[in-house]
Amino acid sequence: MGENIVLQGLTLMQVPLGTRLSVGEALLELTEVRIPCKHTNYD
Repeated sequence: MGENIVLQGLTLMQVPLGTRLSVGEALLELTEVRIPCKHTNYD
């Protein structure tokens, strides 16, 4: 399962796999690089 998350101030492609990010009350672990959803509007 993958989710798209928009981040500001972090170049996610330069973050090593296995990195854990604290987002609010959630702890997310970067496990693989995925292609962003084509329906997502980042503007």
